[in-house]
Amino acid sequence: MDNDHNFVEFHYKFGRYREYQEATKVNFVYGLIRNGIAPMKLLWSALLLIYCANWSVAAQAGLSLNTGNNTNSVAFSSPVAVGDSANISVGVFASGDNFYSLSSLASNSPFSLTNSDCPDGNSKTTLRSGCWLNVTFTPTAAGFYSRNLSVSFKSYVTQSDNNPTTVTLNLTATGDGVFFGILADDDGDGVENDQDLCPNTPAGEQVDSLGCSDAQKDSDGDGVS
Repeated sequence: MDNDHNFVEFHYKFGRYREYQEATKVNFVYGLIRNGIAPMKLLWSALLLIYCANWSVAAQAGLSLNTGNNTNSVAFSSPVAVGDSANISVGVFASGDNFYSLSSLASNSPFSLTNSDCPDGNSKTTLRSGCWLNVTFTPTAAGFYSRNLSVSFKSYVTQSDNNPTTVTLNLTATGDGVFFGILADDDGDGVENDQDLCPNTPAGEQVDSLGCSDAQKDSDGDGVS
């Protein structure tokens, strides 16, 4: 009889011990969820807030250049004569409601970047309707030119904002400089380069129709041309 009683008591205690083990496992898993997954949720929430904040700033401070066919380049499709100039207008547009004021312009010869009607100085306004800059090309010699230009604006969240950010836009300008109506004569002897058989004639020497002086025709100095 005692043995039967001990057997029943043993199984009762063993069953309670197994219940304790299972409860411990559940509490352990719950602890992992509470202490592991919850911080991950907080981390993802923080990253999402940072992303949204950066997107908002980029959207409000977003400026773009518009030259008609391109947004970051301006090409002078027709050649420009050396000594002459040609102009192309470049629009500046904003995608948000920030206020802008022109801060600086960076030219690069033979291209110059100048302001047309963009707000500058103490003036600032939104640029949803855009403002305009001018790119001027004045080639100094024949050849193809490609230069990098840039413009910077101060961006204000409101009219009363005293801590603006700076937004810089880059622009590539290209064009061909050519001789139109001006024939090149590098040695100044009166005969154009394309007709001159004797380049680099010394200054002051008389030349024939082919651009050659007597000294050039008698290169060995024996008196025979």
